[in-house]
Amino acid sequence: MNRRTFLTLPLAAVAAGAAPSRPNVLILKPVAREDLHFTIESRDGFHFAVRRGEWKLVRHEPRPSGGAVNQLYRLDEDPQETKDVAAAHPALVKELAASIEKWRKLYPAEGTRLENRPPAGWKAPSQWAEAARR
Repeated sequence: MNRRTFLTLPLAAVAAGAAPSRPNVLILKPVAREDLHFTIESRDGFHFAVRRGEWKLVRHEPRPSGGAVNQLYRLDEDPQETKDVAAAHPALVKELAASIEKWRKLYPAEGTRLENRPPAGWKAPSQWAEAARR
């Protein structure tokens, strides 16, 4: 029995409702987690999203400094995100928008951008293949 089968079979049995055959088998169960945040910066502005359970708030902040546009989706009923229900749930929109703002303060755009530049003084090797072998 390979290692993958050794680990998978007990977990599959427990998932099917059987009692674990070994007391030291680690059983992983989904746990409630914090909000999950996403952001994308594009030429036309910032796009933020926060996922909480079945809800997802998408927030677009256009450049140069236009007003934010919020869209709310209930993913368990609308997985394709075609029906914006923000108008029907203003309190939830406000709560999720506040979550985005709190997250933005923790991770400001200026502090999280990846600068794809070499360190000062770095010079590319003339023979890349030889340099990779060292």
